[in-house]
Amino acid sequence: MTVFTRYPFTGPGDQIEVPAVDAPWTSARESRTIEHQLLESSKTLYTLRPPRPSAGVMTLRFPDATAAHAARDFFSTPAEFDMYPVDPPDLSARFVVTGGDIAITQVTGSWTLTLPWREVIT
Repeated sequence: MTVFTRYPFTGPGDQIEVPAVDAPWTSARESRTIEHQLLESSKTLYTLRPPRPSAGVMTLRFPDATAAHAARDFFSTPAEFDMYPVDPPDLSARFVVTGGDIAITQVTGSWTLTLPWREVIT
């Protein structure tokens, strides 16, 4: 069982238990290298963008539609979220939901909630 906490924390309504997290940290980070081809020259210069936080898609599994819809409402609130436990423990568990739709899908025997996330660096 994984517990998600919404911040600022005001009480038990800011926590939700999720039976299964299928893909907690499927993440991507854009390339930092920018290539500058100089006009009228064979020389190319390179610069680096500042690093950005990791981002990805998280898939949560629920036993019924009611729980999946309650979770969608929970994650639709503009807030920072925390996930516990995190494996491996040195990964950041703070994130915001951003960058796309929060989708509910019915699969045989369960319901999944897919949400886009971006790491919050504290």
